[in-house]
Amino acid sequence: MKPSLDDLKRITEKMLAEESSYLDLRNACGSLLDFFYQVSEFDDTDPVNGQHMQSQAGQAVSPEAAAVCIRDFMRTCVFLRGIKEAISTKLQSNPDKAVTVLYAGTGPFATLLIPLVTLFSPAQLNMLLLDINPASIAYLSRIIRNFNLEPYILQVVETDAVTYRIPEQWKPDIILSETMMPSLKTEPQVSIVANLVGQCPQVLLVPEMIEVSAVLYNNKQTAGKRFINLETLLVFTKEAALKMAAEQQTGDTGFPVTILEVQKPAEPVYSRLALLTRIRVFNEHFLNYSESSLTIPVFVYNMHSIKTWPAVLNIQYRIFPIPGFTISKDGLTLFEVKNKEIPIIN
Repeated sequence: MKPSLDDLKRITEKMLAEESSYLDLRNACGSLLDFFYQVSEFDDTDPVNGQHMQSQAGQAVSPEAAAVCIRDFMRTCVFLRGIKEAISTKLQSNPDKAVTVLYAGTGPFATLLIPLVTLFSPAQLNMLLLDINPASIAYLSRIIRNFNLEPYILQVVETDAVTYRIPEQWKPDIILSETMMPSLKTEPQVSIVANLVGQCPQVLLVPEMIEVSAVLYNNKQTAGKRFINLETLLVFTKEAALKMAAEQQTGDTGFPVTILEVQKPAEPVYSRLALLTRIRVFNEHFLNYSESSLTIPVFVYNMHSIKTWPAVLNIQYRIFPIPGFTISKDGLTLFEVKNKEIPIIN
């Protein structure tokens, strides 16, 4: 027998409960993945579900990779809590109007929004759901049909969210997009948000802030202090997205170059230059260092190679040809993002 909305409600309550332990959250996310697999009849042996797609500005992960992101249980639960609070905030200000959420990059399950149908009615929540992959759209449509969720749905659209134009009658109250990897590499989060927020500047954005910093990382697992902060390289917020959207109108899509002067560390164990990501999903809902696959360090350079100190590095975030940071020294590229297979979360 296929699972029911009552089953989804129990799982969702566990993920949202503040008293839930890490084990509770992990088990709940495992149950959610099983729930969606069964309801959608997801076929993880079909090679189509393992194929990534290329958007106008980055790689969109395969349906399988998007599905198993649920296993990253802190990411799933913190995002779910954040979007729930954002919806509740909008309802408090106008309880007689349904909150429209535009969810860009739903994957096959719209994982960060569908569970909330167990908390909000169609009179409170409307959804505009976007994904670039036709296989994901097919699975998501099956979930909607199986649970008669059509009253919640404005439209399910197969589209590249980097270029999507929002219909005037469906301007959202909230834009939700989690289309990223650590250090904002490879995936099109930045371009998606700039495109969508530029069309409706008054929206709430989830996540509210993505911050990427340069650090010197300690190689020793037993170290009390794992890294030394150097400098914040990028803070991506709604305001930054609006600025980027305005600049795109003039053809200027560049991000500023950070000139980072790194002093020789007093302790040689701090030998690896890394990028660390921190995310504020909404209000007090954060993903901090190593709490999620999104906030693990990205190692970019071994500082043992530096012969002359201080080392002066030029660091810049770029959208093209692949989203990510480039790092250079004396005109030579030390690091840049390459397109490669996006790992599946086990």
